[in-house]
Amino acid sequence: MNNSNEDEKLARQKILIVDDKEANLFALEKILKNIDADVVQADCGNSALAEVLTHEFSLILLDVRMPGMDGYEVAKHLQGDRQTKNIPIIFVTAEYPDEEHVFRGYDVGAIDYLLKPYVPKILLSKVRVLLEMDRTRNELQQHRDSLEQIVSKRTAELQESRQTALEMRDDALLAKEKIEMFQFSLDHSVNAVFWVNPDASFSYVNIAACENLGYTEEELLKLSVYDIDSTFYPENWSNVWKELDEQKEMRFESVYQMQNGETFPVEVTVNILSFKEKEYICIYSNNITDRKQKEEQFLQVQKMHSIGQLVAGVAHDFNNLLQIINGYADIARSQIASQKDPSVSIDEIATAGGRANKLIQQLLAFSRQQVIKKEGFNLNEEIQTFQKMLRPVIGEHVEFEFIEDKAAGVVFADKGHVHQVLVNLCVNARDAMPDGGVLTMQTESITIGTADLKKYAWAKPGDYVLLRVRDTGCGMEPETCKKIFEPFFTTKNERNGTGLGLSTVYGVLKQNNGHINVTSEPDKGTEFNIYLPVSTAHSTQHATSTEENQKSVEGGVETLLVVEDDAMILDLSKEFLESAGYEVLSATNGEEAVLIFQEHADEIDGVIMDVVMPRMGGKDAMKKILMIKPQTRHLFVSGYSPNAGHNDFIKKQGAHLLSKPYRSGELLTKIREVLDEE
Repeated sequence: MNNSNEDEKLARQKILIVDDKEANLFALEKILKNIDADVVQADCGNSALAEVLTHEFSLILLDVRMPGMDGYEVAKHLQGDRQTKNIPIIFVTAEYPDEEHVFRGYDVGAIDYLLKPYVPKILLSKVRVLLEMDRTRNELQQHRDSLEQIVSKRTAELQESRQTALEMRDDALLAKEKIEMFQFSLDHSVNAVFWVNPDASFSYVNIAACENLGYTEEELLKLSVYDIDSTFYPENWSNVWKELDEQKEMRFESVYQMQNGETFPVEVTVNILSFKEKEYICIYSNNITDRKQKEEQFLQVQKMHSIGQLVAGVAHDFNNLLQIINGYADIARSQIASQKDPSVSIDEIATAGGRANKLIQQLLAFSRQQVIKKEGFNLNEEIQTFQKMLRPVIGEHVEFEFIEDKAAGVVFADKGHVHQVLVNLCVNARDAMPDGGVLTMQTESITIGTADLKKYAWAKPGDYVLLRVRDTGCGMEPETCKKIFEPFFTTKNERNGTGLGLSTVYGVLKQNNGHINVTSEPDKGTEFNIYLPVSTAHSTQHATSTEENQKSVEGGVETLLVVEDDAMILDLSKEFLESAGYEVLSATNGEEAVLIFQEHADEIDGVIMDVVMPRMGGKDAMKKILMIKPQTRHLFVSGYSPNAGHNDFIKKQGAHLLSKPYRSGELLTKIREVLDEE
């Protein structure tokens, strides 16, 4: 029964009077008119039972002698029903009840007898007492129901009353068990859980948090959120609280640092909670290493798809370079034959070779795995160079314009990652403009100070280059903009989109301490704002000119073993080295190299070893050589990207690597560095 019905019941009680004489019913109702209760009449036993089925009565005045069903039978029926057994019954009789009838009446549920004729005051007194008792009982029942509701919500209040605790013992035990189950599930959750105080220290950490980070609970509780997550730092901590007050919840990806220094990616949910009149930031984090690995696999497929779109443009440029190289080679031959100076033609060949090398490096930047290699570079120059490669991606129907801020500083990031971001955004812009439009890139130099951190909550104070990528395409709804960076969310169909493009862009920029956001309106286009940190400690690396490559490099008189399976490259390397004064021994595979080294181990001062060769590769061959002479100086050379799987062992060993194609000066400088290394 709900509370409104309970209140109605307490406000207006009902009395059932049962007598087969109409005059008696009239007299009783007249006596009871001053009682604050509704009076219901019944002229026989069956009628009385029917009324009890439809109404709740606080008291029944029941005549004993009635035709058909007498009062005892009526009382017996009421006593046998769980809903009516507790209704107080006063028997009213015209005969003085003997002891036998009195006990019979009590046995069937009566609580009193009134002998006709009765004194109205006595009747009223007894009725008032019984109604008051019924009201008190109902109030107590209502109070008990209210307590049960309170206890179910706040079991801690059971301690306020010992009597209440005894009555609610079963509920309390159940509530305690639920709390223990909740605490157990929280402690043993697969997700790390942190309760963070306003000063960024930890108030609570669960078992998963300790295991994921490699700390004991005692050790972790002595740290702060700054120690494990670089997303948070003292300058922006107060802004996090303000933003949570407004948004109630924040979701983002970050990287946690373990006690041993290792890091792993996490998906973080942050919200504010109040407990015992104190506010905490509650952080739930999920280790997403597996998901990131899958995303990287998808990313590789996506990058290869991008390379496929670039092939036409690259092939065009590469064929032009080959034309220059082959053409000037023919001219150089004729000049030599006619005893003319071929140096100009040779310089042109060298310049074209450098441009070809740069094209290859750009392709490798796309195809290599996600190994971060940050460097300082000028974003304006990078976009200028990259424009030719972007043209096949965006198509002839899209107009491209670049507005550069010449004062923009040098950014410090992974250049391959930036290339990847540019291609991804350009592909999206192209797809948003199927009937043509304008794609604009614009750079701008900005400074984010401490006062700006409320607007740029993700940032650390400092200088940034802002790159705007705008299109005049179909645009997006606000709800779509909110989800655009979520993994596997895509507005494209299944064949044209994996839903990983922009989430990868977001993750890549975070890895490079950058940020991206989006603004868009339907039919008005889209603008992505990319923020990359400026580094004053790193300067732009420009390609070395032909003249610089050809300046004299210090040679030597040491004996070197050169191992290379390509005969032309082997002869070229020998020529470079011998012309610089070195004695050169050569081998065309790893097995031959080991045999030659065994014969000349005392003579050989250094080894130049190709990584990938038939019969025995450079890794295994060098391992055998070092077993013969452990201190042998060595340099690996490879035609693969420095980050390719073939070359992983070189990075792990801290060995030297020279990537093909290399110029004579680069080879001589590098081998001199290896031989002179202390």
